Amino acid sequence: MDREKVLQAFKEVQAEYNIKDLDNFIRTAWEEGDVLQAQFVAEMVERAVEILFERHFLWVHIVESEDCELWLPDGWYSFVAVHPETGQCLTFLNDSVYRWKSANFRARIRSADDAVDAVTRLAELIEQNLKSRAVE
Repeated sequence: MDREKVLQAFKEVQAEYNIKDLDNFIRTAWEEGDVLQAQFVAEMVERAVEILFERHFLWVHIVESEDCELWLPDGWYSFVAVHPETGQCLTFLNDSVYRWKSANFRARIRSADDAVDAVTRLAELIEQNLKSRAVE
């Protein structure tokens, strides 16, 4: 996935969410343990992917926490994307090297650069799953 396209998608997301400083917004979400802000970070990642594909997906995301009782975001996120018409899991990963399968995509997002990298890898995984099953 072209980094310039991902950066452009994030510019659109920043405008939609009215965020001036993306890096500060993301950093604050986990440094201050702001669960609501961390939820917005996850939604921004999802929206950036949708902008790249010019289509909507069904999403589930988990804002992870080291302490499940306090539920303070630690910068780790898990995403599941599903094709709305076919029900196909677009974040499915079948790792032939380590021999494990996963329905979710997991990334650590603590800065704007991390978010760009996460969207790039997430979009590549979704694109791979769309192509492998010829779903468009």
